[in-house]
Amino acid sequence: VLGSGQTLPFVISTIDDQYSVTGASVGIQAQASGGDTAYPIVYTATGLPAGLNIDVNSGFITGTVLASALTGGTNSDGIHTVTVTASRTGSSDQSTNFTWTINDPSAVVYRINAGGSEVIATDGESNWAANGGTGSYNGTNHSVNNGSIYSGGLSFANKHSSIPSYIDQATFNALFAQERWDPAGGSEMEFSIDVPNGDYDVNIFMGNSYSGTSAPGQRVFDIAVEGSIVESDLDLSAQFGHQAGGMLTYPVSITDGTVNIEFLHKVENPLVNAIEIRPAAAPVALQSKLSFAGPTADRTSILVYPNPASQFVSLSLNSSYNELKTVQLFDVTGRLVRIYHKQDWYVSGQTVQLDVQSAQRGFYILKMNFNSGDSRAEKLILK
Repeated sequence: VLGSGQTLPFVISTIDDQYSVTGASVGIQAQASGGDTAYPIVYTATGLPAGLNIDVNSGFITGTVLASALTGGTNSDGIHTVTVTASRTGSSDQSTNFTWTINDPSAVVYRINAGGSEVIATDGESNWAANGGTGSYNGTNHSVNNGSIYSGGLSFANKHSSIPSYIDQATFNALFAQERWDPAGGSEMEFSIDVPNGDYDVNIFMGNSYSGTSAPGQRVFDIAVEGSIVESDLDLSAQFGHQAGGMLTYPVSITDGTVNIEFLHKVENPLVNAIEIRPAAAPVALQSKLSFAGPTADRTSILVYPNPASQFVSLSLNSSYNELKTVQLFDVTGRLVRIYHKQDWYVSGQTVQLDVQSAQRGFYILKMNFNSGDSRAEKLILK
C-alpha cells in the first residue's frame, strides 16, 4: 500500500518483436505507467521502419510500411532495431527494445504439392515442391510423417470461389489431380515446413473427390497450426461441395523456424491437396478475414460490450446466431492473436463472455464464425 506522497515506479511494458510487409497498415501500442500522474507521459521512438511514426502523447505507433523499409535497418536487410522511450517529469526515462522485420508480401515462402510430383509455377513465384509416395516423406525444406496417395482428379470447372486468381487451370489440375490422405490409426498426419521466423498466411488447398464421402457429414476433420486448432469439424463436401477444390487461409506467427500443420481425424480420413506459405499480407488479407459471409449475416443482431474493454468482453447473440463456432481476435496488422473455442468462453443465456486480459492493449478486430458458414466482424478496443 502506497503511503502519502508515494507513487508507483515509472515503467514501460515490453513490446514483442514485430513482422510486417510493405504496404501494410500498422497499429501497435506502447504503454507506460507509474510516476507522478500530475505530468504527462511523452513517447519517442528510434529505428522505426520507413512510413511509421509514434504519437508522442498516446504511444500508438501507426502508419503504412513503405517499400524502402525492405532495405532499412542496421544491416540494410529489412530488420529494424526499434527503441521506444517513455519520459515523465520526476522519473527516469524508461525504454524497451524490439526488432521489426519487413518482408515483401508478394514473395511466396514455400509451396507443396501434397500428393504428387513437383508442379512448375506459372505465376513467376516458387514451384510447388514434390511430396509423392506413401508414408513419411522428406522434401528440401519440409517433411510429412505419414499419409497415402489417392488420385481424385478434380475439375477446374468446379473450382470453389476461394481459389485465388494466380492458380490457373494448369496449376489447379496438377495440384488437384491427387490428394494425400491419412488412414486411421497411428500418428496424425503432420507437415513440418522450415521458414524464417515471422508472420505468415498458411493457404491449404483441399477438395473431396471420393464418392464414399460425397455427402455432408461423411468426412469431417480438424486442422491444427502450431498446435492450435484453427479449423474445427471441417466438412469439405459442405464447405466447397463434392468434387470441388477450395482454399482456406490461416494466419500464424512463427518463432521457432518451423510451421507445423496437423490434420486430425473426426469422421473418416483427413486429406490435403496442396500447401502454400506466404508472408502475412495485411491489409488486403485482413479485409478478406473480416468480410461478412453468408446471406444471414446481420450487423444489428449482435451486441459487443463493453467496448473499450479491459478484462472481459461480452457478445450478446440473437437467437438466429445460437451456433457460434469460433471467435478470432486479430490485431490491426491482420495477425491472428487468439482463437476462442467453445471451451474457452462463458455462456449465460444468449450472451458469450470472452477473457481478453492476456492481450496487449490496443485496437483489434473480433471475428465471430458460425456453424452455418456465416461470419461477423466488429472493432474492439482494449485499454
